[in-house]
Amino acid sequence: MIGWRASGVSPAHRRIPVELNFKIGIPLCRSKVVQLIVHDRQPLRRKQLFGPESSFLGQYASWAGSAPSPKGVQRKLDNLPTMPTLLHHDVGAMGRTQQVVQDETYQGASIPKHLIEAAVARGQGRSATGAQLESMSLEVLMPPDIAMVIDAETDNKTRTLHDLRLVVKKCGGIVGSTTFYFTRCGRAVFKAKEGGPSLSDILDEAIEHEGLEDVEELSEGDFLAWTQPTALSAITEALSKKFELEVLDSDIVWAPNEETKVNVDTAVQVESLDLLFNGLKEYPEVKAIYANVRRGSVGEDEWDRVERNLDV
Repeated sequence: MIGWRASGVSPAHRRIPVELNFKIGIPLCRSKVVQLIVHDRQPLRRKQLFGPESSFLGQYASWAGSAPSPKGVQRKLDNLPTMPTLLHHDVGAMGRTQQVVQDETYQGASIPKHLIEAAVARGQGRSATGAQLESMSLEVLMPPDIAMVIDAETDNKTRTLHDLRLVVKKCGGIVGSTTFYFTRCGRAVFKAKEGGPSLSDILDEAIEHEGLEDVEELSEGDFLAWTQPTALSAITEALSKKFELEVLDSDIVWAPNEETKVNVDTAVQVESLDLLFNGLKEYPEVKAIYANVRRGSVGEDEWDRVERNLDV
């Protein structure tokens, strides 16, 4: 089935209408479904609806503190901004479908054709020139002791590493080992439906699958599943098919360990992080940003400037 949908752009996301950034989702369970998100420099972190890889009851106690809270996940889902276009289509039948997607995008958002073509190509795992994209991570330390992991996809690791290092340096950070502050895990969010399964139904099914660690119910009734990384795709597909649930989010993430989290207490910290986020978003190669931070004494609006840029 080939389908697409488009949505308008809210006034809050028209502040910088000229400078655009593109983020592309990755196929879930090799189903070749791509999410194309075209947006401006305002923070949008719902990039990777579907992940290429994919258990929380068995080993949950060992790293439960590292998992993001259901409230935080629900807030990200609730606060997703509207975009000029949010399109889903089957990459295996690109021909006419790709043209329809591009035509709708040009008309709805007035985006230059070459930028759209580059974004579509990135969604297929290649650059605009046809070169294969490779995954890479950059480990960063920001003052005073904030650890970050930046995931990217690029056709030239040397160039991308140089570019991102420069951004980090300009913002007062350094490149260093930080992954030990995090735990690699799978995360999937399923949209609740009227007359659909309860949390106990989901749990009963979940324990039948090796690799699933925990299932939680979010404030809006949606379900959040945590898995081992290698089991994410299989479990996401199994639960969505069993209960006919829409997958809102499925991704392999770097979840910060609870004991390593740092409070964000000052406006200076917020400004420093915001500057870094804006610099990183200038590069379409950046897929996700993770940091071991939590809200300290800063206000809700200031904390939102940080949280909305993070993938966990």
